[in-house]
Amino acid sequence: MNQLFTWFGCKKKVVDLVWNAWGPEVKLTAEPFAGTAVVTLNPPDWSNVKNRYLNDYNCYIANVFRSVLYDKDAVAYHAAHPRLEIDLHMIHDYLYAQGHCAGGLRDLLRTSITAHDAILAGWWVWGCNNWLGGLWGECSIKVDDLAKFNTDLNEFYGENKLVGTKRQKLNHRNQLTEQLVGTKRQKLNHINMCTEQLVGTGRNKLTHRNQLTERISDVPRLQHITDLVDKIYWGLRDCKILNGDFERLLTDSYLDSSCNGIFLDPPYPETGESGTYGSKNTEQDTFSRAIKWFLDKRNDKNKRIVFACQEHNLVSIDLPTDVRVIKWSRCGGYAQDKKEDRHTEVMLVSKHCNN
Repeated sequence: MNQLFTWFGCKKKVVDLVWNAWGPEVKLTAEPFAGTAVVTLNPPDWSNVKNRYLNDYNCYIANVFRSVLYDKDAVAYHAAHPRLEIDLHMIHDYLYAQGHCAGGLRDLLRTSITAHDAILAGWWVWGCNNWLGGLWGECSIKVDDLAKFNTDLNEFYGENKLVGTKRQKLNHRNQLTEQLVGTKRQKLNHINMCTEQLVGTGRNKLTHRNQLTERISDVPRLQHITDLVDKIYWGLRDCKILNGDFERLLTDSYLDSSCNGIFLDPPYPETGESGTYGSKNTEQDTFSRAIKWFLDKRNDKNKRIVFACQEHNLVSIDLPTDVRVIKWSRCGGYAQDKKEDRHTEVMLVSKHCNN
């Protein structure tokens, strides 16, 4: 399965279902809520698609796709970062700050078609694969001055010293010379990424890492990620990628008169992902517009549409009899009280899709 990062709500289990509903007659595919783009990047051998379109408002996904195209080696290297919890929290804080300030990543990406941040892309991919649940880098956090105002990349990369609150000191990372002293926790988290010489307890020896030489256990991991990034690179080469409101992709400017395969996977109304799909949109607004578009276009002979949602999202919607409903179960998550929800997933299939 060609998938570079995990994504809360990813539909990798139904990739075959979507492609079979589209069939070999489809010449153009569109994922208006791309996320990992798992459907587009995993076509069957019999696919005859000539044009592939992706769209996602999330600028971090856009940065990953663009960075893979222009500096895939850097993305792979930083995506193989050691699994350090303190780094996960710090990068999350930084991503949230970048997404809510002027001059952040979105503004950078708009300066040029080739503008990208491959290091940040690698760290974002790394975080997606280590973060539990959704909203990686997007959800509101209890911030202090570091999370609010640390919008300078040089400061984040460790070139400036941070002083002040306990949290600032704890998050202080100098990737070259990090000399943290003080509390027991600071000493335990002490990592020198260039010459790491940890001796002493069994735990210290077990967590010993050298990022520059990628010793023993890291070599297969780095190679695996490099190979995966390379596959994604070739998968994206022929894709046209938009980064705006999802309905832009569903117009005649992009769809054509051939057989179009469209996969709609909007945010579910209860996810709480306000603003992720447009600064003026909530998840409820986005879902409502997406289901309306599906119902309005379900009988269009040039459109084979598959719509993902959960059964309880459809309680107040009167589904026409010509809409086929396919039930499926997603993988279990970490929330014990919601494990049964995984059996409530459904796919709505439009009239002209294959059976």
